[in-house]
Amino acid sequence: MLENSEHVHVSLEQELKMLASYIQLESIRFKKKIAVNIVVAENINQENTYIPSMVLQPFVENAIWHGLMHKRGKGKIDIHIKALDDVLECTIEDNGIGRTKALGIRKQEKSDNNSMGIKITTNRLALLTNGKKSEMVRFIDLYDDQNSASGTKVVIKIPTV
Repeated sequence: MLENSEHVHVSLEQELKMLASYIQLESIRFKKKIAVNIVVAENINQENTYIPSMVLQPFVENAIWHGLMHKRGKGKIDIHIKALDDVLECTIEDNGIGRTKALGIRKQEKSDNNSMGIKITTNRLALLTNGKKSEMVRFIDLYDDQNSASGTKVVIKIPTV
């Protein structure tokens, strides 16, 4: 992670390798109760597609720490990346407890640990896209058939270089 953070841009391949290493470490910490599936569209050349460094990790970290940490049973994160015009659209979907329940737990635990990663990354994306922050990151709460929270989906539009 430190290597990637030294660079303004990295290849998608480098970013995904770093992300896989991060997830592997977190999986060990959470006793291997996290399954991850990363799918990159075939028309994307991962070696020659450059994106801002460390742009995906804060969203995956958030999914693990707030969505999956308090989940009973196996947690799952699906990451899908596809090319759209001049951006990559990355969808990160978890089967965690949902944002409302996670916020309730944080309030109950009186946690002062405010994650700044998503805010900083969203602001970086806004700077790279002339202030189109609201168009670059979208959070979607997921629900099951009984209308119970069943996870969170984040759609991130990442400008390529």
